Amino acid sequence: MVELCGMSLTHIEVTWANLPLGERSNAVDLVRTGTKDYEALTKEQKDELLQALITYRATKKQGRRRTTKSQSKDLSSSMKKLQQMMNDMDSRCGVSSFIFVVRNNTATIWTPWYYGTDHSTEDFVKLVMKADPCDIGSRYEGYMLNNLGGAAQNYKKRKGDLRDSCSNKVTESLRLATGQEKIRMVYTDLHGLHCRGLCTHSVHEDLDKYAGVQSAEAKARTEKRANANKENAVAVAGAKRKAESRAVDELPKKCPCRVIASSKFVQSEDSEDDSEDDSEDFEDDEEENSE
Repeated sequence: MVELCGMSLTHIEVTWANLPLGERSNAVDLVRTGTKDYEALTKEQKDELLQALITYRATKKQGRRRTTKSQSKDLSSSMKKLQQMMNDMDSRCGVSSFIFVVRNNTATIWTPWYYGTDHSTEDFVKLVMKADPCDIGSRYEGYMLNNLGGAAQNYKKRKGDLRDSCSNKVTESLRLATGQEKIRMVYTDLHGLHCRGLCTHSVHEDLDKYAGVQSAEAKARTEKRANANKENAVAVAGAKRKAESRAVDELPKKCPCRVIASSKFVQSEDSEDDSEDDSEDFEDDEEENSE
């Protein structure tokens, strides 16, 4: 009854909002007038007014706050109520509890909030979760804001989902191209490959390989790829020979030494001069001996 009277009072305030100050009634007159007006209503009108009151209260409780100031006030008052309720349950029933409160959108100005009823609860969180409550609150906030991979260690799941999606698309395309229903994806790790320019490998090669297609178009594609590979090999070999000849031409030119080669040794000009000196010394020795 009191709530319905309050709702009637709200309607009366809205109705009389545009009246001059001298013609407005005080709160007592409004309540009395509103009560009389409510009693004069029919049952259908009372039910309609009750339904409007229920909708109004639900909107006030669950409606999003439009301004940052109203959000901050609502959060502060709600956290105080939660804290008091947890402490009251601990006192009345002997239970311990803890709570994390973080924002789930960037429009809200709020830092991660944690509360535990006693010190043992905080020690339990540190022991079991292997992290400080502030660190856990930061991770929780990061996960709720943007589903961050590093915050909740869920990057492996997203990677697997992406791989499955790509595999499904490739498999469906292969089914349409080959007409076969049973197609299985085989993954191979390739290392040490260097791709230059456009790759000569075509998707048609895999289709011909796995589907066993030996049509005229497949043979033409095979011959075309073989000719392209031969031309590339010839071009690479020619470029290599030109590079080698250019490198040889750029070497410094030196006059070669005159050498006398035999089956046992190689004698140069220096060694020939040494032998002439030795022969002259030998002739001088012979002349001295003859004297």
